[in-house]
Amino acid sequence: MTEDWPERLREGYEAFNRGDFETMIAFAAPDIELADRAEAPDPGSYRGIDAARAQMGDVSAGFEDYRLDPEEIFMAGDSRVVAVVRQTGRGELSGVEVQDTIAHVWEIREGKIAGMRAYSSREEAVAAAEAADG
Repeated sequence: MTEDWPERLREGYEAFNRGDFETMIAFAAPDIELADRAEAPDPGSYRGIDAARAQMGDVSAGFEDYRLDPEEIFMAGDSRVVAVVRQTGRGELSGVEVQDTIAHVWEIREGKIAGMRAYSSREEAVAAAEAADG
């Protein structure tokens, strides 16, 4: 496991915010699995590169200026990275500002991103990362 994953993921979030999903996909394993947090309006799980690419586009659909800005990114065990991110945006139709802090747990396997699961809080994410690595 390389220790530069927090920086790689920070670069990935910056690319996402530019609409450059391919930069993040370049780090992904072919069988990557992304999972929404249970509280998401329409939670789901997405497996494979094409599904991951589509999910990244879907997550920002319906918003203007949708962003995921990392507040904290750190290793949580040997194969997990926790990212606490601020999601912001404005509804395209309603104009309503949306902002929330969520957390992502990234699983790294054989030098690639094998998965990402979203959580509603830093505490939930850390507990899940520790349980998965333990």
